[in-house]
Amino acid sequence: MADPGDTGTVIGGYLARPEVDGVAWRAAWSLVEPGDGTYDWSRLDAALSAAAAANKLVTIHIGVSGGAWPAWLTTAGAQTYSGTSILGGTITDPVPWDNVFLARYDRLVQQLASHISARGQTGIVRAVSVGAPVSEMSLVACDTGMLGSGESSVVYSRSNYLSAWKSAADATLAAFPGTPVAISAPVSQICRPDNDGSAFYTDLMTQVPNAVIFAADLNALGSQRYAQVADPLRNRALLFQTIWSKTGDTTDRMAGTLSSAVCTGREAGSRYFEIYKADLDSSDSAIQTAISQARGTAAC
Repeated sequence: MADPGDTGTVIGGYLARPEVDGVAWRAAWSLVEPGDGTYDWSRLDAALSAAAAANKLVTIHIGVSGGAWPAWLTTAGAQTYSGTSILGGTITDPVPWDNVFLARYDRLVQQLASHISARGQTGIVRAVSVGAPVSEMSLVACDTGMLGSGESSVVYSRSNYLSAWKSAADATLAAFPGTPVAISAPVSQICRPDNDGSAFYTDLMTQVPNAVIFAADLNALGSQRYAQVADPLRNRALLFQTIWSKTGDTTDRMAGTLSSAVCTGREAGSRYFEIYKADLDSSDSAIQTAISQARGTAAC
């Protein structure tokens, strides 16, 4: 899994490794569209070129929330809200169902698809995640029916939020008709303390039957996000990202071994794992065995 600032040379170095099948390329919307309708695809092009040279694949994640959105959105008329995140700190983000925000995101994914197609490289795109309205569905600054706080706060509307997700998903599916389009599952709450995660995800995914499941919190205990995926949806392709690297994490977010995380994911049916560079770089034999297990070249 690449870091947003990684160069093509860095990405190419990882893709040259036999244990790596592809790269999860990550970027902020503000970096790829620094001006309204002005795009900078140079970082993406470097990743695509490196993948093509190595005969490997690219998954694309463009984040739009948590400050990843471009400042020109407000000039274009998008409404924002500010509030305290449950993760700590204050965030300012576009209102999830704002029409300007959604229209510009629709344009972004269309331009992204057109750019990749013009390069003749649609075939090396493994998957594209839906980054809007927020990257991982649960609203970190939504509490007791209010999105944000103070003068910029907005009343949370489940129906508006669901429609916003469908709009962004439909736009991405239309732009990438032959590519898996991944939608992150939420944690148990959408706007705390509603406990609406599972029902909300089911309501959305039944409207977008071609979308696949993404969960970016896999650890040795499983995935809180995948736990919100109801049985009728579990026949869809499942893409996992580990919650953090096992290597060098003093807080042990992995809550056990990387092997346990990978094997739990494989038991759930996943054959796709995004693994942090720190683990790919590790000389620990147990970590390297886990990477082989993720690829299916070693048994769990």
